[in-house]
Amino acid sequence: MKVAYLSSRPLGEKILRFLIAESKKKGKDYIDIVCLVTLKKNQLEKSGIDKWWKDNIVKIAQKNQIPIVDIQSVPKFKPEIILSVFYYDIIPKSIIDCAKKGATNIHFGYLPNAKYHDKRTKHTYRGRGILSFAILNNEKWQAVTFHYLTGKVDLGPIIDYAWNRIDKKTTVWNLQIKSEEKAYKMFKKWFPKIVRAKSKVKTLPPGEGNYHYFSNKELLAKKNIKKIASSEQKNKIKRAFDFPNRKGPQYV
Repeated sequence: MKVAYLSSRPLGEKILRFLIAESKKKGKDYIDIVCLVTLKKNQLEKSGIDKWWKDNIVKIAQKNQIPIVDIQSVPKFKPEIILSVFYYDIIPKSIIDCAKKGATNIHFGYLPNAKYHDKRTKHTYRGRGILSFAILNNEKWQAVTFHYLTGKVDLGPIIDYAWNRIDKKTTVWNLQIKSEEKAYKMFKKWFPKIVRAKSKVKTLPPGEGNYHYFSNKELLAKKNIKKIASSEQKNKIKRAFDFPNRKGPQYV
């Protein structure tokens, strides 16, 4: 199965290593990583996201002779499936449609399902900064969603969910680590099924409706702590922004 891999971050690197190992163990008929698309230096600056990880994914691709290309070049490699793991830009529908098995994505938040809304969470979480928003919104659970991509951002059919518990001591960094672990296990569980499928694996109904899209700008507006805030509110904001190598909230 020919794979176009769109990725960044430590989770993207970990899954790339898994895919390479599978290709060496089972051969290119099982999986052939035909190209890698990853972040350019200026992409994070435009998105307003602080980079907190080291880049190894390009070196891994180069070592394994995987072509590193721009997103618009993906159709030239005739991939059967596109795998997205923290690729920050919106993937054009024309690119998604070039792969007969579609494009999958991992998202660290509960994405909407047209048939039902899971009662473990009060909100659906499209967009950015989702782990912080889950804490700020007093959620008791946070979901990792494995889903197909469509032309509508974060509204594609759901393949599977995994869940993390949130308590009064949980920080955004706690959720980051737990979510990476759950996402990796979920990907490994579903990947053989994706390989065997003639087209796409069975999914839950896709989301429909005017679901809120959380943004980095909206998150930054919640970063300041008012001096008159209760101790519980102050603690919640601190936990929502407790992330290594990032500036914490300020008192106003």
